[in-house]
This record gives sequence, C-alpha cells and structure tokens, in this order.
Amino acid sequence: MSKRKIAIFAAAAAMVLALLAGLYIYGNRTEPEKESFHCFTYDQQGNVLDGYRSEQDGMWTLFLPSDLRISETEVFFTGGISAASAGQLDEENKCVSGAFEKSGDRLELTGEDGQTYSVAVMQSQLPSLYLSLKDTSLEEIHADKDVRHPGNSLYLRSADGKEDLSAESCVEIKGRGNSSWTMFGDKKGYQLKFDSKTSLLGMNEAKKWILIANACDDSMIRNQLAYHAASSMEMGFVPSFRYVDLWIDGDYRGTYMLGEKVEISENRLALTDSLGVLFEHDEAFFDDEDYCFFSAILQKHFVLKDTVEADESLVSAGIADFETALDRFSVYLYSHEPEEITLEDLSEMIDVDSFIKYYLLNEYVQNREAFASSFYWYKDGPEDVLHLGPIWDFDTCMGSDGAPYTENYGIRHTVFRFLLAVPEFYERTQELFALYKDELESLASYAGVLKKEIESSAGMNYIRWDVLGMPNPKGDVSFQNSFDEAVTVVQDWLRGRAEAFRLPEGDEIVKNALVTSTVSDDCRSMELYFRDEGQYEQIRFVVWSLNDGQDDLGQYAAKRDRNGVWHYTVDLAMHSSVGVYVIYAYADDSGGPIAGGYSYVESTENLLYKLSAQVSEDCKTMEITMDDSGKCSKMAFAVWSDVNDQDDIEWITAEKDSDGLWHGTVDLREHQSEGIYHIHAFSVKGSNQLKVAAASVNVPFAVKGFLS
Repeated sequence: MSKRKIAIFAAAAAMVLALLAGLYIYGNRTEPEKESFHCFTYDQQGNVLDGYRSEQDGMWTLFLPSDLRISETEVFFTGGISAASAGQLDEENKCVSGAFEKSGDRLELTGEDGQTYSVAVMQSQLPSLYLSLKDTSLEEIHADKDVRHPGNSLYLRSADGKEDLSAESCVEIKGRGNSSWTMFGDKKGYQLKFDSKTSLLGMNEAKKWILIANACDDSMIRNQLAYHAASSMEMGFVPSFRYVDLWIDGDYRGTYMLGEKVEISENRLALTDSLGVLFEHDEAFFDDEDYCFFSAILQKHFVLKDTVEADESLVSAGIADFETALDRFSVYLYSHEPEEITLEDLSEMIDVDSFIKYYLLNEYVQNREAFASSFYWYKDGPEDVLHLGPIWDFDTCMGSDGAPYTENYGIRHTVFRFLLAVPEFYERTQELFALYKDELESLASYAGVLKKEIESSAGMNYIRWDVLGMPNPKGDVSFQNSFDEAVTVVQDWLRGRAEAFRLPEGDEIVKNALVTSTVSDDCRSMELYFRDEGQYEQIRFVVWSLNDGQDDLGQYAAKRDRNGVWHYTVDLAMHSSVGVYVIYAYADDSGGPIAGGYSYVESTENLLYKLSAQVSEDCKTMEITMDDSGKCSKMAFAVWSDVNDQDDIEWITAEKDSDGLWHGTVDLREHQSEGIYHIHAFSVKGSNQLKVAAASVNVPFAVKGFLS
C-alpha cells in the first residue's frame, strides 16, 4: 500500500473516531456531527475536499480541482456502506476507488440500512485556491468583515497542476465589499494579506490580494470584460485578475476572481511623491470611512483610500493639496462658459485623457455605480494634476439593471455634464472614442472567450450556489435560468450597445440645456443666460447658494434679447454668500426645471450687510441694527433662542432711521431663555422674503417671572 494510501486511511480512521466522540474533523476544521452520511476526498496536498449535498434533490457532489485525475479519485464517507454501483469498495466499507472516469459521472451507494446516496463528481479547469483557517472559522469571518484573522495557510495551484504557492501560517484574511457583502448571503468577497510581497499566478508581487465573488453577476464575466477593455484602452494602472476555484477548510466556495487591490504601491498605483494620495468619490458608503471630506463646490463626498507616506503631517499636507486642486478645477469649470474653456487650461489641472477614458469605458458598459461609488481620483503631489482611476467594480453594468443599451449614465454626473459641454474636451473625447471604438465593440466576442474559460467552474458554482432564476438583490433583472443564458444576455447587450452607442450630442449635451453665468469682477452681480431656441414664452430663474440650504432662494423673471437668449442680472447683495450657486430655469407652463447650471462667487467682501445686536445690561431687551447700504425698501428680523428648536421664534418689522440704518427691538422677557440667540435679516418684497444676513448673540441670563 502506498504512503499516500496509508495516510488517507489513517486520516479516515481518525475521522471515524472523532465522529464517535461527537466531533467531525476535516484538516484544521472541527464541526459538530450533522448527519450520518458524509462524503469527501483529498487534493494533491492532502487537504480535505468536502462533498456538498444539494437541498433541492439530496445529491452529493465532489468538486475537484483541475490537477486531480478523476479516474484516481477516491471517495471517502462516514456511515456504513454495503454496496457501490461502480468502482472498488474497500474492506472497511469506508472508501470507493475507480468509480469515476469523467466530470459529471455519478456513483450510487447503498447504506447498511438500505438507504441510497448519489454522489457526482465535477471538475473545473481553473487554478485552485485552498485556504486553511487557523484559530477562526468562516462564520467568525462573516460576522464582521473588518476583523482581521492572521496566521492562516494558503495553497494555490495553477490549472496545469504546477504548485504555484504553498504559504503556511502567514496569510491574514478579512472580509471585503459593501453592498456585495450584505446582500448576497454567504458567497462573500475577501482580502488576503501575506507577511511579505508575493506573486500569485504570474501577477506582480504584493502583500494584499482580493477575492471577488461576483455574486451579483450571473455571468461572472462583467468585471473581467471591463478590465480587458481598460487594458486595451491603455488606461493607467488596471487591476489584474485571474479566475480561481476557492475552497475554505474543505468547503467549496465557488468561482472567484483573485487579483490586485487598488492601492498605492510600486507594482500597482505607483505614486512616488510624499504627498501622493488616492481618493474615492463615494456617495454611498462615505460614512464608513476613517477620513472623508465634502466638496461644497461639487457637492460630492471624497474618502481617503491610500497615501504614499503614513506620517500624519505628510498625510494632512497631501489631503490639503488634493482638496485645493479639486477646488481649483471645480471653480474653473463653474466660472467659465464652456466655449471659454480650453484643453490647455484644463491640462494644467487634470489629466484630460484619464478623465475621457474613464468616462468612455464606464459610459459604454453603462456602469451606473462608477459615477457614484468606487470612483477613484489620485494626485501624485503638488507638481502633479488630478487623475481619474484606477477603474473598479463592474458587476452591475451591461444591462444587469434592466436599462436599455441606448441609455447613458455618465452625462448626468456634475463633472462630465460640464466637461462634455466644452467644445475642445468633446472633440478630444470623439478622437479617443474613434481610437478605441473597435476595442469596445469587440467585447461581445471576448465574452465568448471568458465563457469557455470558466464554464466548467461555473457549472460547479451554480450547484454550490443555487441562485439562477432568482431575483438579483442588487439589480432590476433577475438572474438568468442558466450560465449559458447569462453569458448570452451579456453578449446580446454588448452587440446592441455597439450598434446604438454614440457620444451624447445636441440636446443631450448640457451646453444646449445649460444656464450659464458670469460673475462680475467685484462679485456684486451675476449675469444669467439661457437659450431655449424659441420654445417658451416666459422663463424665470431660481437661484440659491449652497451655504445654508435654500434660505437665500430668489426667483427672477428673465427677459429675452434680440438673439433669443434669456438673461437676468442678479444682485448678489440679495444672497451675500461665497461659493457655489445653483441655478435653474423654469418655463411657466412646466412643472419642473427645464435647464440648470452652477456658478461660483469668490468673495462677498463688497456685499455683506452689517447686522449687529446689543443686549441690555438687565437682559430684558435686545437692540438689532442693520446697515444695508440703502439696498432694501423693507426689512424684517427673525429672532429665536437655541432652546427647543425655534419654538420661540419672533418676527419683528424693522424701521429705518434718518441715517439709513434699520432697527428692531426684541423683548427678551417674551423668550425667557438664556444662551445663544439667532437673528436673521430678511429683505421683504411683497409676499416674498429673502434672507440677506445673519448673526448670533449671547444672552447671559434669562429674566423670569416678569410682571408688567
């Protein structure tokens, strides 16, 4: 008897003893007894491979890695077996050998009690990845994705049977993913971290590696299609991935993608400046991150994902450098009409081609998430410009949300709405699309290549995870009824997209549906313009700043000039805010806005109204004084204390004295609260009120129980 045979029988005997003792042990795993019959086999390294029992039909399946010879596979089992339909049953009735010839073969076993068990064997053609956990379990890992579990072992073998890696007790594992972690049951993504830089399946050395489950993509090819396209389009760092079959402590987990993490490192995103930073524009999960800032100009959240240096002062300087560059770029977009913006000026602030390639790829595959989350930006220090990328996360695209292949998402994003309205940027976008059009249109063909690569593994995956034909928690379209159908749907969608896709033009580009603006040099006025091609009889502009919601919202009736352009000059003294202004155009016969735009006001130094308040020594009254430089004809003050959320708000009609100052007196005895009081000044025009200034004052004590 061979040494391997002796070892296998010894292991089997040990498991039987453990079973009798109430424990069932596979390698490093200990589990309570679940049933009297259980089958398993071993891989080339002696790791146990558990059989999987389908809840649908009770069929047991042994999932085999590609380097095992099916004809030599030995099936071990617990429980007494009296007969086998094929192969050689050993003397102790605990093992059958020579029962299978090819993937899909079945073995019928008869128990001593007369019960029958069906065991099928399936084999993949992908590399196999086996994780052996130490001092933890998969249940513990799934309990909290952020907990790191060190000291595990990893065995990786390529499809040709060559052992690529055997890493003992040096691999850390943790969960990864956001919606994919919470929505898709137990087929989850993981992050692996080695003690030292390691190469996997020919990919560049690194410590951290990612296992993507593709649980929300029934075809399991959408991510790889996008990464293939990105490489063909010569984008910057594009993460590399290889398909693998994954086992964890003997449990087959399905088809996974093993590959590179988006991070700053020599072999990945190779930033070198000490202030180099990687940010993610994320509107979905920004609250979960350690550092996040909100761009008031773009109205978007940016979370810090990685830095070149760990030193706190350098990180802070890198963040500040990125924010400054982002503001500069945003202000430039908002403060110039599209025709005034040049590629030369843009190139001093952004890597133009990286922006265009990011847009083209994500727009072409209709990746709705790419413009709201997993939207990476980076900057390699003060001498560098802003870049978009690396690309990430394509499991929800290419029709998986039910949108027709004529739909475009990227044009709706603030940045691309403005950039695509710039003639020179649009022209460059056309040039790059023409250059890479063939690569994008060939994706349907490449989908067939990927299907052939993973179809044997996919067959195993969908026995292990019986989700085909079920609703997709992340999309509007249910999973297809088979893997073949799932791939066909992707291919059909890509063929349709190739026929229908075109760059947005005409009315789709917001320059023809955009309210443009020009702010005067002294920031006293803002000229608004809108061309409607003669469609409407009346237009009104609605304007407000983003500083305090819409408390300074103003509405202005526009006039049309002889060139057919609607315009209005806004007196910025009526808003008195720096930063971003939102502008909408409404037609009187329409419910919602027909066009929109943004503007940016750099300073209010010449606009601020002077509002002050003085509390009397006995804290019985408060005198409010307002200098509006003669701009307003009527004025009102709203006053309230911090206590109980404006339940004591009081409106006071202001009076103007001979010097042009507005006055109002507050009887604090009517409020009877100490602490901070808020005062807002409103210009009154008819029934409309527009906030023009605000102030706060402290009342050191309250006058209580006053009787007149």
